[in-house]
Amino acid sequence: FHSKYINILMKNKTGYSLHKYILLNRVSKSMEYLQNTDMHIYEIAEKVGFSDPCHFTKCFKQIMGDNPKNFRVNKG
Repeated sequence: FHSKYINILMKNKTGYSLHKYILLNRVSKSMEYLQNTDMHIYEIAEKVGFSDPCHFTKCFKQIMGDNPKNFRVNKG
Protein backbone atom coordinates (compact mmCIF):
# COMPACT_ATOMS: atom_id res chain seq x y z
CA PHE A 1 0.00 0.00 0.00
CA HIS A 2 1.06 3.57 -0.58
CA SER A 3 1.73 5.65 2.52
CA LYS A 4 -0.87 8.25 1.53
CA TYR A 5 -3.50 5.53 1.27
CA ILE A 6 -2.60 4.15 4.70
CA ASN A 7 -2.79 7.65 6.18
CA ILE A 8 -6.23 8.16 4.66
CA LEU A 9 -7.41 4.85 6.13
CA MET A 10 -5.96 5.72 9.55
CA LYS A 11 -7.43 9.21 9.50
CA ASN A 12 -10.87 7.84 8.61
CA LYS A 13 -10.70 5.13 11.28
CA THR A 14 -9.01 6.98 14.16
CA GLY A 15 -9.09 10.67 13.28
CA TYR A 16 -5.27 10.78 13.34
CA SER A 17 -2.52 10.23 10.79
CA LEU A 18 -0.45 7.08 11.29
CA HIS A 19 2.47 9.12 12.63
CA LYS A 20 0.28 11.00 15.13
CA TYR A 21 -1.46 7.78 16.22
CA ILE A 22 1.87 6.07 16.94
CA LEU A 23 3.15 9.17 18.75
CA LEU A 24 0.04 9.34 20.94
CA ASN A 25 0.39 5.66 21.83
CA ARG A 26 4.05 6.10 22.73
CA VAL A 27 3.29 9.08 24.96
CA SER A 28 0.38 7.21 26.55
CA LYS A 29 2.63 4.25 27.38
CA SER A 30 5.32 6.59 28.70
CA MET A 31 2.75 8.13 31.07
CA GLU A 32 2.19 4.69 32.58
CA TYR A 33 5.93 4.25 33.11
CA LEU A 34 6.23 7.72 34.61
CA GLN A 35 3.43 7.05 37.08
CA ASN A 36 4.27 3.46 37.98
CA THR A 37 8.06 3.16 37.87
CA ASP A 38 11.19 4.97 38.96
CA MET A 39 12.84 4.54 35.57
CA HIS A 40 14.92 7.43 34.27
CA ILE A 41 13.40 9.57 31.51
CA TYR A 42 15.98 8.36 28.98
CA GLU A 43 15.09 4.74 29.81
CA ILE A 44 11.39 5.39 29.32
CA ALA A 45 12.09 7.21 26.07
CA GLU A 46 14.02 4.24 24.76
CA LYS A 47 11.45 1.74 26.01
CA VAL A 48 8.57 3.45 24.14
CA GLY A 49 10.53 3.82 20.89
CA PHE A 50 12.42 7.12 20.97
CA SER A 51 16.15 6.98 20.26
CA ASP A 52 16.69 10.54 21.53
CA PRO A 53 15.46 11.51 25.01
CA CYS A 54 15.39 15.20 24.02
CA HIS A 55 13.06 14.44 21.13
CA PHE A 56 10.91 12.37 23.47
CA THR A 57 10.68 15.26 25.93
CA LYS A 58 9.77 17.68 23.15
CA CYS A 59 7.01 15.40 21.82
CA PHE A 60 5.72 14.66 25.32
CA LYS A 61 5.53 18.36 26.14
CA GLN A 62 3.80 19.14 22.84
CA ILE A 63 1.07 16.59 23.56
CA MET A 64 0.75 16.83 27.35
CA GLY A 65 1.62 20.49 27.86
CA ASP A 66 4.34 19.68 30.39
CA ASN A 67 7.65 17.84 30.39
CA PRO A 68 7.91 14.24 31.62
CA LYS A 69 9.72 15.17 34.85
CA ASN A 70 7.02 17.64 35.92
CA PHE A 71 4.31 15.19 34.86
CA ARG A 72 5.82 12.55 37.13
CA VAL A 73 6.00 14.96 40.08
CA ASN A 74 2.49 16.36 39.62
CA LYS A 75 0.58 13.25 38.52
CA GLY A 76 2.58 10.33 39.87
